[in-house]
Amino acid sequence: MRRPDRRDPSTRAVRDRAARARRRADSADYRGCRQAAGTISLVIQAIGKSTHELTTLAVGDAITDIAGPLGTPTHLLASGHAVCVGGGVGTAVAYPIAQALSRNGVKVTSIIGGRSKEWVIYEDELRAVGEVIVCTDDGSYGRPGFVTEALKELCEAGGIDEVFAIARCR
Repeated sequence: MRRPDRRDPSTRAVRDRAARARRRADSADYRGCRQAAGTISLVIQAIGKSTHELTTLAVGDAITDIAGPLGTPTHLLASGHAVCVGGGVGTAVAYPIAQALSRNGVKVTSIIGGRSKEWVIYEDELRAVGEVIVCTDDGSYGRPGFVTEALKELCEAGGIDEVFAIARCR
């Protein structure tokens, strides 16, 4: 089987491409959990064998096990102005943080990005909780350039109490 090209938007798994796998959840504290529906949402980019297999699941298919949440909980501001930064699938992690901050009464600005317009996700959801700045590497949507450039400008303008940046490790 040919390995999917991770630069090709048609191989990515996001909400508009039937890429959500749902599973019963026991914890209402899990990000993306919909307690009333008994589901969680997964945002998956098909890069390797396992993630590609997950994108082939149909609605109603099951995943045997999911471990989580893992790690240290995110400390959230109780007031002020926070910036949530995410590019690509990192935007999916920024969204529940932005939601929780907004519920706390914090002013939220989200800076999100992708290689091009079709790689930008969660824009509408983030707009529901605050201001959104969209960046694309190729300039096809929003402002051209990387999220780091928009963040630098926002920080230089002042008035930011905390930044939540989600990025992959290289």
